[in-house]
Amino acid sequence: MSSDARQALLADIGGTNARFALLGDGAPGAALHLPVADHPTVYDAIDAALQALDAEAAPRAAVLAFAGPVDARAATMTNVGWATSVAELRRRFGFSRVRLLNDPIPERRYLWRLDRENMTATTELPDSRMRQVTIDLRP
Repeated sequence: MSSDARQALLADIGGTNARFALLGDGAPGAALHLPVADHPTVYDAIDAALQALDAEAAPRAAVLAFAGPVDARAATMTNVGWATSVAELRRRFGFSRVRLLNDPIPERRYLWRLDRENMTATTELPDSRMRQVTIDLRP
């Protein structure tokens, strides 16, 4: 996948496993499964995922679904001691856009559509209070 096609990092982070994929060319790429217990922090897991997914440069955006308390700016995984914030994700990885969700998004269950002209990615969430998520990928 070319660096131009890497638009967003997608993650479904549960209490046991974290699943990551890069969104590009209109759909998620291959999913990577990492055991949560192997990584002391969510930042370590994201770093390992970006390396394993061969991300030469950090994607411009990230959509992270956590199995734990989430608000618009922070997420906590109390069972493993992980906590994160939008500000810290931006600082550490250079993401210009970050969306934290508390509804798990199982890999490939939802199809992400990439709109290159408007620089957005959208998915439908039929089983969620939020019926659709659209992220703005512009820097």
